[in-house]
Amino acid sequence: MWYALLSLAIVTIVTAISYYVNFRKPKTNPEFFNKSTRPIRRDDLIGYNWISPSKAIWPKKPASAEGLSPTEKFDLKRINFRDEVLQHFQFLVSDLGYEEPLYSALQYSDTFRYCNKKIDRYVEVSNAYHPNDYGFEIAVGAISTSQAESPKLLLYKLKEEQNISQDYIMDLARKLRVDFNLVLLGLD
Repeated sequence: MWYALLSLAIVTIVTAISYYVNFRKPKTNPEFFNKSTRPIRRDDLIGYNWISPSKAIWPKKPASAEGLSPTEKFDLKRINFRDEVLQHFQFLVSDLGYEEPLYSALQYSDTFRYCNKKIDRYVEVSNAYHPNDYGFEIAVGAISTSQAESPKLLLYKLKEEQNISQDYIMDLARKLRVDFNLVLLGLD
C-alpha cells in the first residue's frame, strides 16, 4: 500500500517538473529577443520573420497594402518603419561616427538608438502605434545622463499624419541632418 502511494507521489512530482520545464519555456527563439541588446545588422531585419504584436509572421514584405486586414496593415507599417529608418539614418553611422543602432520593440512601439560615446550623445528614432501615443519621434540626449534626464525632442510626426509606406521618414532624416547638425555633433 505505501509503495503505491510513494509511486503515485513520484509520478506526480515528475509530471509537475516536466510540465514546468516544457511549458514555461518561451515558444519563440530567444536569440530573436537578444538582438535588442546588440547592434543590429540590416540582414537581421530584412527577410527575417518578425513576430508582431498580433502574432503574425511575415516571411517577406507584401507588394502592396491593398486587400490587407487592419492587423496586416499594422504589421506592414512596422516593417516599413524599420526599413526606412535603417536606410535614411545610416548617415549617423557613416558620416557622424555613431555606432550601429540598437533596436528595441514593445507591443506598440519600435525604437532605434544610435550612440556616439566620443561625444556623449545618443539619437533615438521611435514610432509608437498605440491610440494614446503620439507617433514618430526623433530625440537626442546625453549618454551619461540618460537615466536621469529625458531626451530632447527634435522632430516628430503625429501618427494620424503617417501613411503605411512611412515615406515621410526620408524628409525628417534630411531635416535632422541639415537643421540639427550641430546637435548631432555634440556642439549644441
